Order: sequence, then C-alpha cells, then structure tokens
Amino acid sequence: MKILAAAGACALMTFGFAAQASALTFSPTSQPVSGTGSTSLTYGTTLSCSATFAGATSSTGATASVTTASFSGGLLGACGAVTTVLPWTITPTSTSTVTISDVKVTVPLLGITCGPSTISASVTQNGTTSTTLSWTSQTLSGGCTTSGSVTLTPQIKIS
Repeated sequence: MKILAAAGACALMTFGFAAQASALTFSPTSQPVSGTGSTSLTYGTTLSCSATFAGATSSTGATASVTTASFSGGLLGACGAVTTVLPWTITPTSTSTVTISDVKVTVPLLGITCGPSTISASVTQNGTTSTTLSWTSQTLSGGCTTSGSVTLTPQIKIS
C-alpha cells in the first residue's frame, strides 16, 4: 500500500511539473505594446470604429494588459463616444489564441453598456515586426457582439 501511495505521489508530482513547464507565456516580458486597427460593436445596429490601444506584457509573461483604449470614426463620429472600463487582461490559451478578459464597453450616446465579458482572439505573427489579434462575432453580456483586427507593435510572441 505504501508503494502504491508513493507511486501515486510521484505521478502527481511529475504531472504538476509537466503542467508548469508547459505554461504559455508572452515574450518579451515587461514590454510596452501599442495596437491600432478596426473594431465593431453590434447592438441591433453595427458601430464600426478605428481603435487605438496601449498596454504591456507582465513581468512573468503570463498575461498582458490593455490600459488605454480610444475609438474614432463611425456614423457622425459616434465612436468617439465609446468608453471602456480598463484594464483588460490578455491570457495566452495556445500559441495562436488568447482570451481577453473583463471587456466592458459603453456608448452613452446610444444608451448601450456591454460586458464585462471574456472574448477569444486569434494571434497571427506578421514576419518579425508585429502581431495581429483578430476576433469575430464575440458575444458580450448585455446583448452585444464585437469583431475586430488590431495590429500590435512591437511583435509579441507566445511560447
């Protein structure tokens, strides 16, 4: 019985070390990042915006954060009225996907509040200079969906 318990403990320890070794991280760490691109928010009608984001990867690389966001364009400049509750946390889920947590947006002009929610995005490396995050029809609580494509510089890798 003691041998069986010891074998089980060794198996659990081995599994724990393997899980730690395979944790995904962003690199470089502690890296300021900026992003620009297009986003849309749909709540009955679609508001298409140009977007600018800034943030950084964490010191461990386990996450990245979005700490500023601004929007422009849209019908009659409506995107300028879009506000966000930040920060948003980005976590790698594979070498080509991430989740973006705590996404909350409001358009006071239209009486719209959506989120906070977690969305999924694909990650594409653009040579050695930038990284693109893309998402399509991701649902936010409050009845909204969002889509977008944002190019980040400098390039951020997941490994």
